[in-house]
Amino acid sequence: MNSPRAQARPHTPRDLHAYGRRYGLDYRVPGLSPRAEVPVVTGTVREFSPRPGMQLVASDVEVIHRYDSRSRMHAWRPPSSLLQGLEQALITPLPAPVQRLLFESLGLDN
Repeated sequence: MNSPRAQARPHTPRDLHAYGRRYGLDYRVPGLSPRAEVPVVTGTVREFSPRPGMQLVASDVEVIHRYDSRSRMHAWRPPSSLLQGLEQALITPLPAPVQRLLFESLGLDN
């Protein structure tokens, strides 16, 4: 499922439902059939599998038609200590060589 260079294109309700099946999401586009060929968003959606069992989706889209999404998975609430650690990690910049390795392993340009 690696797609390092995705092209900008329109994504229809059918596309959203395909993403939903893969990632456990329910999409609803008010006023449009799930099979409609009308663009809901336009742009790029890139799917990565950095490791077996791990999925990463990056999108850069412009919303054309309102849609709703809901997870079919049970919500897991991480312990507050984990959240605080993640928060600290997000505000601590990574050294440039580590950033390059991370981006390269994900197939992203820095």
